[in-house]
Amino acid sequence: MTDFSNNLKQLRKQNNLTQLMLSKELGISRSLISHYENGERTPSLAVVKKISSYFKISLDALIGNDFDRAFIESQENTLGVADICNPYSDEKK
Repeated sequence: MTDFSNNLKQLRKQNNLTQLMLSKELGISRSLISHYENGERTPSLAVVKKISSYFKISLDALIGNDFDRAFIESQENTLGVADICNPYSDEKK
């Protein structure tokens, strides 16, 4: 299996999604998700972009060799730091 295959499966499971649920979110078939996770098919760049956007991670993280949950958590923490650094963001609303 490829890094992408493993990463997709890990992300899906960590987000408590079934293949069917993810396929509906992405607008592709469940069987295609299965093929990607098993390394039987390679997604197009458009599909990889859709997946990275859905999970809010970079393309590099999704297809790279250094992918792990710590990276995703660091991305989530970065959003919290941005909110702390900009205490006036809510006043503009």
